[in-house]
Amino acid sequence: MKYIIYLSIFLIIVLSLIKNCYICVGLSIGVYMLLYIIETNDKAKEIIKKLF
Repeated sequence: MKYIIYLSIFLIIVLSLIKNCYICVGLSIGVYMLLYIIETNDKAKEIIKKLF
């Protein structure tokens, strides 16, 4: 399931780069980063604790 999500995000980035849609690239990268943070929740919490 995770791989399907990542593949779809990768395809969105590629298509938006071809069409020069920088807003689409930004949104897809944002979604990808959110999914990555959710997946590695414990690590994200540790990093946030170190920063603040």
